[in-house]
Amino acid sequence: MWSKENIETDYFYYYLHTFDIHKGFYGMGCGVRQSLNFDELKKLKILYPSTKEQKSIVKFLDNKCAEIDNLILQKEKLITNLEEYKKSLIYEYVTGKKAVE
Repeated sequence: MWSKENIETDYFYYYLHTFDIHKGFYGMGCGVRQSLNFDELKKLKILYPSTKEQKSIVKFLDNKCAEIDNLILQKEKLITNLEEYKKSLIYEYVTGKKAVE
């Protein structure tokens, strides 16, 4: 059995995201608005490494996620720039500022 004291919060966050949340936790919730409380989560059997290793895993995942988020941001900026370029080309050809060859 695990407790709040021997599992890192951020590690637990990543751990929970390894599940298909809708399928894995759907039956544990109750009411019109599905919710989970800590008592329900405590019933889960979780294998977890030492606190030191949990922190190491979290640090690694945080760095990788930050890299991925940065790449996504760069690609979103590129898409925005290309969309603006596309609009300007359309404007220039439609208004006759550029001739179709």
